Amino acid sequence: MPIEIYNRRGIGWQDLENLRQQKTRLAIQTPGSHYLILSEPEATFTGGKRASDFELLPGARNSGVSIHRVSRGGRWTYHGPGQMLIYPVFRLVDLGFPSRGVRPFLDRLSAGLIEWLVGLDVPATLGEPFGIYVGGKKIAAFGLSLEHGVISHGAALYLAPQHSAFEHIHPCGVPGQKTTSLLECGVRLSWDEVSAQIVETLKKSFLPDSDWAYNVGTQKNALSVKTITGESHG
Repeated sequence: MPIEIYNRRGIGWQDLENLRQQKTRLAIQTPGSHYLILSEPEATFTGGKRASDFELLPGARNSGVSIHRVSRGGRWTYHGPGQMLIYPVFRLVDLGFPSRGVRPFLDRLSAGLIEWLVGLDVPATLGEPFGIYVGGKKIAAFGLSLEHGVISHGAALYLAPQHSAFEHIHPCGVPGQKTTSLLECGVRLSWDEVSAQIVETLKKSFLPDSDWAYNVGTQKNALSVKTITGESHG
């Protein structure tokens, strides 16, 4: 059961959404097909199904950051440089999960990421609103969608500081929600290094006996190996 991996850095939000939708359709139509999309998109505010307009503060519309409504669960968040979006596009029944309901999958995904973070000496725990926190500050957020038994969207992992962008919204509906990042926790890894470790983490959590292979067009080897530093967004 092969899993095709896509690495996309600097991708526009609509291009990322088109890729996610394309792979979701293929997974719905083709038993045994699974995809993993790892991306660092251009700066974007996204609002999930429960996002309210008042949670998007006036400064957001004047920030130069694009704004999109999306099909995942949850409320407003920010995505952009210094993050890794982790989109598993998996057929749930092939993984032994019920075809309806995202919580069992979410529990295993979050547990795998926490185990990985703890292995990096980052004291990560689950917290509310649902996410992974370090000392009360969010380091990873989640938002999933489910379509005909195929899970997509996924998690946002903060690799570098994100503070100023989040000042323009109530993240996940929480005014003043604080964030942290791998860099602020003392973890200095390149984007490629994090990508490789996330692939191994998901492989261990979901499909350890499958062949996980990078898509030929993903240009994995051409990606920058510069260590992630500092805050950067549009």
